[in-house]
Amino acid sequence: MNEKILFVLPAGGYSGGANSVVQEVAGFLRMGLKAGIAVNRANYGGFVTAYASLPEITGALEVYSSPAELQSLLEESDVAVGTVATSVPEVVTAWEALPKANRPRLFYYIQDYEPFFFAKGSQEWVAARRSYDYPLIMRGFAKTDWICETVRNNHGLNVARVKASIDQRVFFPLFNLADREKPTISAMVRPSTRRRAPRRTCRIMNQLADRSATSMELVTFGCSVEELRRTGLRLDKRIDHRGRLTREQVADVLRRTDLFLDLSDYQAFGRTALEGMACGAVPVITLFGGAGEFIRHGDNGYACDVRYDSQIFGRIREYTGLPATSRSRLRLNAVSTAASYTVRAACLSILQVFAET
Repeated sequence: MNEKILFVLPAGGYSGGANSVVQEVAGFLRMGLKAGIAVNRANYGGFVTAYASLPEITGALEVYSSPAELQSLLEESDVAVGTVATSVPEVVTAWEALPKANRPRLFYYIQDYEPFFFAKGSQEWVAARRSYDYPLIMRGFAKTDWICETVRNNHGLNVARVKASIDQRVFFPLFNLADREKPTISAMVRPSTRRRAPRRTCRIMNQLADRSATSMELVTFGCSVEELRRTGLRLDKRIDHRGRLTREQVADVLRRTDLFLDLSDYQAFGRTALEGMACGAVPVITLFGGAGEFIRHGDNGYACDVRYDSQIFGRIREYTGLPATSRSRLRLNAVSTAASYTVRAACLSILQVFAET
C-alpha cells in the first residue's frame, strides 16, 4: 500500500474527535503508511501545542490558508478524509475543482452528529447538515452504531462502521495507585460545549463537596479558571481544579481516579470515560448516545439518566458503598474492556473501508 492518506482537520486539538484522528494517523505512520493531517492556518498554532508530545504528528502536518492551498493538498493525495461537518462542503468544492484524473478518493470520518451542536436553522446547522449531501462523492464511516443509526435516520444514508480506539501508550493503569484511603471522584468541565453539561457537572461536584468533602477527594479539569469565571460557573474551593490539561496530564489524573463522572447530555462515543476505564477509573456516564457499546452497567461502570440528580448521586453511592473487593472487580473489568480498543485495530478497520471503495 503506497497511497498517501490525508485527513482534513480544521480544528485546534484537545477535542475527542481531533484525538481520534491524531492517534489513528500516528497508527498509520507506525504501520509504514504515508499519512498526514491538513490543518487550517487559524488552528495550526493551537494544534501544534495540543500535540507537542507527538513529534510524528507535528512532522506530518500540512497547513492551508485558502481554498487553492487546500486544493493543492488534495491533489497531492490518493485518499482524502473530511472530519469536521461544517468544513465538508469546502473540501468537496476544492475536490471538484481538480481535474478528474487528479482527484483523490474522498471519505468522511463522521465523529458525531454535528447538526446537534447548533441551533436548528442556523448557518452552522445548515452547513453541518450539508455534510451528508455528497454520498456519490464521499463515503462516510463512523466509530459507533449510534452515529451510524443517527445519520441513517436523519438522512437515509448507510455509513460504514469502523472500530473506535484510545491511545494505549498514554492511557494505562497503575494498580499501585488504587485502594486509596479516600476515594477520588473526577470530572471534566467544558464551559464552551453545552452538550457536555458544564453547569450540571459543576452543580454535582459542588454538592459532593458540601456532602462529602472530608470523605473523598474531588478533582476537575478541562478549562481554565478564567473560562469558568467568564461563563458564570463556580467550583467549590474544596475541589481541586487542574485547568486545561494535555492528554498525558489527563491520563495522570484518571490513573488517580476511582470514579469518573461524564454527565453530558449525550455522548456519540464517550472517549474520556473509556480512557478513564483504561486507566482504572470506573465511569458514571450518560445513558444517551453511544457509550452503551462499552458500558456494562454495574459490571465495568454505571450508566444513568443524567437529567435526574438523584440518579447520579445514586450511582455514586452505589459505588462508594461497595466493599473493596467489589470496587477492585469493577476496576479490573473497566481496564479489560478498554484494552480491546486499540489504535491498530481501528486503523485496520479504516483501511478496510478505503480498500472497499
